[in-house]
Amino acid sequence: MVDDDLTGKRFGRLVVIEFAGRRGPHSLKFYKCKCDCGNESIVGSTNLKTGNSKSCGCRKFNGYNGNAKHGLSKTFEYRVWKGMRRRCRDSKLKIFKHYGGRGIKVCERWDNFENFLADMGKAPSEKHSIEREDVNGNYEPSNCKWIHRNRQSRNRRDTIYITYKGETRTLHEWAEHTGLPVGTLNTRYFRDWPVERVLTEPRKNYALTRS
Repeated sequence: MVDDDLTGKRFGRLVVIEFAGRRGPHSLKFYKCKCDCGNESIVGSTNLKTGNSKSCGCRKFNGYNGNAKHGLSKTFEYRVWKGMRRRCRDSKLKIFKHYGGRGIKVCERWDNFENFLADMGKAPSEKHSIEREDVNGNYEPSNCKWIHRNRQSRNRRDTIYITYKGETRTLHEWAEHTGLPVGTLNTRYFRDWPVERVLTEPRKNYALTRS
């Protein structure tokens, strides 16, 4: 028996069958659940308790309708899912180097959108986005959660890694180390400046240049 065991409890269209173990760096609890449609899925206890996961992602979920097979292709969650996969797989994207180019992957289970929706649940709002708790980890149930974009801003910066003189730091850490503003480093980085110039060139004092 697991503390705060959810076995046998109902959450929307889901009924918890059994405890499925702990996953991820924070040892989060997961349960095997059965949906009213008959499908089974593994869902995090947090998503069950908060109401983010109420079904396996079947077409009856929350009354979604649509022309796609699962009826969810026009939803916000579907757009997030597509963007997540592109970041990790489309080498033509400029931001690919921070995701797929850095070895970040989408787990095989999330190749199926219904599984993604069942694990993550509906986003609290369209001002939320998906965040990896371990920024070096993959997109998978044990490492992801919905978070408001305002709270994710620093984590987005932390996904940019710069190696200089054999030392690797996040963009935010280099800003703290050099004393230069994060915005300045970010602009230089995305303009494809050489790494040494990004981190060492003094910031211009425009007030002095006008005198």
